[in-house]
Amino acid sequence: MPADDWKRIAGRVREEAKRERLSLLAAGIAFWGTLSIFPMLLVVVSVYGLVADPREAAGQLASLTRPLPGPVAHLLVSQLSAACAPERKGSAPISR
Repeated sequence: MPADDWKRIAGRVREEAKRERLSLLAAGIAFWGTLSIFPMLLVVVSVYGLVADPREAAGQLASLTRPLPGPVAHLLVSQLSAACAPERKGSAPISR
C-alpha cells in the first residue's frame, strides 16, 4: 500500500477515536478496574479462608507476598490469618 493510503487510514482512525471518545472510555475502564481490585481481593481471601488449612495458607502466602511492598504484604497476611482462624471456619468473614 502506498504511504498516502496509510496516512488516510491513520487520519480516519484518529477521527473515529475522537468521535467515539476512546480516551475517555479507556480512562473509565482503568479507573473502575483499579477500584474493583480491593473488593475482589476481599472475596478471594474470604473464600480461600473458608477452605484452606491455616498452615498451608501461611506457606502459600509467604511465597506470594515476597514481591509485594511491606504494608500490602502485612495487610494480606493479617486478613488471611484472620480468615483462616479455626474459630472462623464455617462462616464467611464478610457475613459478620
